[in-house]
Amino acid sequence: MTLYIQELSIWNASYIGNAQLPLGPDPFYTAPVPPTPTPTPSSTGVAVFWIIILVVIIVVLLGFLGWAVYKYRAVQAEAEEKRGIIYNDEEAAKTALTNSEEI
Repeated sequence: MTLYIQELSIWNASYIGNAQLPLGPDPFYTAPVPPTPTPTPSSTGVAVFWIIILVVIIVVLLGFLGWAVYKYRAVQAEAEEKRGIIYNDEEAAKTALTNSEEI
């Protein structure tokens, strides 16, 4: 094998040698140090308080959503019943007449 120095090279300087480097620690590697957790016993009570507050808010919002859906469906059912009477839907008209005759 023939090695030509500085032929077809981008830079003019090259180093070819057989120097033995001493063994030692890698200068480019540093071992990771895990972070030390800092215990905060005083903040645990505050965290529990906020979790409880958030759960209560979510429950109230879900209750309001359920109530709103119930009211919406009740209004839609009432509107559908009125629409059947106004447009002379036969089934709705029969039930309306039947209900009024019983009174």
